[in-house]
Amino acid sequence: MLKDLKVILEIQELDMKMIRLMRLKKDRQNELDHIEALREDLKDKKDTKNKEIEALEKEIKLLENSSIEIKAQLKKLEAKQSSIKKVEEFNALTKEMSTKERERLTTEKKASDLIDKKNIEEEAGIFKNLRDKLGIKDYFVLEQTFPNGNKNYLYVDFKTHLVYIILDQMGPKVEWAMVFYDYKEVDGVMFAYSMSWAFGRTQAQATLTFTDVIFNSGLEDSLFKMSK
Repeated sequence: MLKDLKVILEIQELDMKMIRLMRLKKDRQNELDHIEALREDLKDKKDTKNKEIEALEKEIKLLENSSIEIKAQLKKLEAKQSSIKKVEEFNALTKEMSTKERERLTTEKKASDLIDKKNIEEEAGIFKNLRDKLGIKDYFVLEQTFPNGNKNYLYVDFKTHLVYIILDQMGPKVEWAMVFYDYKEVDGVMFAYSMSWAFGRTQAQATLTFTDVIFNSGLEDSLFKMSK
């Protein structure tokens, strides 16, 4: 009788473990589905933003070519000016050159403004979408400056104090962005189980997902010593 009861209890314990594992698997699958939906949504936004940036680049190229043409016209007018002897023709040519110079300055100013706009789109657009999608409504930004002048910007959730985005910036350009999400508590420490990188110049992307995290597992310090 006792043996039969023990077998029944063992079966019940196995059933409970199986139920817990099934629940854990379902929760994990839901999290993975959420991450995949987030990734797809970000990809769509990235594609849209890339098209906008491509349009700006074409417009900038047209303005730059126009500026080159105006400079060439100015050189021809300067060469022609030296051979003119009549005052009226000289004054008329000088006026034409002044008009071309103003046109050149206006064209270069437009190109410069569009370049600034393109940089802002590249740096801010996709990362604003990231913040919105991750649900970071209230945040503060920490600026980290390195000796070489490079800067990192850490977007920190105002309520949880967790870092969700790090932007690495060199001059006006964002070199890469790192996104942390799917935070879970491990031994009293909040750890991001998923991390994604986006590299500005190459537009390459990478994602790292952890399935299990263990702190202080008894590894010897000697394992981490650098060989001489």
